[in-house]
Amino acid sequence: MLAEGLTGKPCSATIETVTQARLMTLDVVMLRRRMQDDPRLSRALLMAASADLRQLVAHVEG
Repeated sequence: MLAEGLTGKPCSATIETVTQARLMTLDVVMLRRRMQDDPRLSRALLMAASADLRQLVAHVEG
């Protein structure tokens, strides 16, 4: 979960796939370093996190 990687807090959800899937992990220290070096990456991740939040709010408001 992207937000957990950015905040350093534990994951707030458990995830179970319904089909076979690959898991990708990111090194948080490296990610944060890249974000400092590349503002475009920071903006892209912020936009992705914002989209996730909008989707969650829409789901809750139903």
